[in-house]
Amino acid sequence: FTGSADATLGEKTTLGVCGLAIVVVALNRLLIPIEYLQSAQSRSDLLAIVAISGVVLTTLGALDVKARDAEAVVLEGVAGRGLSKSLNAGGANAAARATLTWAAETLLDDRAGPAKTVLIAWGGTTLLRQGVLPVPPKADEPPVPRAPLGSGAIALKAYEDP
Repeated sequence: FTGSADATLGEKTTLGVCGLAIVVVALNRLLIPIEYLQSAQSRSDLLAIVAISGVVLTTLGALDVKARDAEAVVLEGVAGRGLSKSLNAGGANAAARATLTWAAETLLDDRAGPAKTVLIAWGGTTLLRQGVLPVPPKADEPPVPRAPLGSGAIALKAYEDP
């Protein structure tokens, strides 16, 4: 979250007093010699810290925190889908293919979040890519000066044919 946390004077005062109270409890615990400490004081120190923590959490919950809206980014590429050749074979891989397809479609659903591209890789192999995919550079063209998905190994896998 970013933005402003508009704390009133009362909320600031409450947080300051709670911080001071925690310091007083800690100093009280540290300055009393061990032979004078009793189990009743340990329990009261614990109760004081719990009570102070509750007041701090209540005060922090009352602050007006404003979330910043995410900026929309237009992705460059083409809509597409690709499955690994090992998943295109029928039989035993049908369940894995169905599960990966379901996962990709669920992540790309507008209700699930802002994802526009899904890339599932396992063991160094791209299993599925779906959504807005980068256009691979042609063999006779110079390399693109910027990689649309970054420069990591996963971004490079997005260019490979699954």
